[in-house]
Amino acid sequence: MRPLGGDLEVIDTPLEIALLSISPGVEGIRPPEANVMLPANNPRLADQRLGAAVFQEMQILRFLADTAAVSRHEAMLQWIISRGNVTRAEVEAFYRGGIRGLISETVNEEFNKISFPIRNIIRQQDSSYGGVLTRNPQNGHYTLSYGGAYTNNRLVRQLINFTVFQN
Repeated sequence: MRPLGGDLEVIDTPLEIALLSISPGVEGIRPPEANVMLPANNPRLADQRLGAAVFQEMQILRFLADTAAVSRHEAMLQWIISRGNVTRAEVEAFYRGGIRGLISETVNEEFNKISFPIRNIIRQQDSSYGGVLTRNPQNGHYTLSYGGAYTNNRLVRQLINFTVFQN
């Protein structure tokens, strides 16, 4: 296995540690948390996840024009593929699917939020808040969060699980 971080003597990146953890002889002694992320009983999924992580770093390194690091990552990706559990097309599809899911989740989260100012006109001094009304798409309930000068700019208060009725 070739190093990714550039130092031939030291395992110096988190990705190198993850890749080392799937090496023969190491799988049996790694912590249980590692088995959740890279399941030993599902080498296809483990190789998809590792391949996607290597592929992601390759895209960043290409952007930064670090051709030596891209070459090291390309060699590591070829090593993962050579294990026979995944193809390059499957790794790239897994990576794109993860990006697509992240974007979709972010858009859905932001689509269900409305930000607006709230002003307390009863108090003599200016006491305005930044308000965010968030809709839970699963149950249709809303959460109103607000914070500002009256809450010491640090506290965010929430009114949760109420339903807006429409006529």
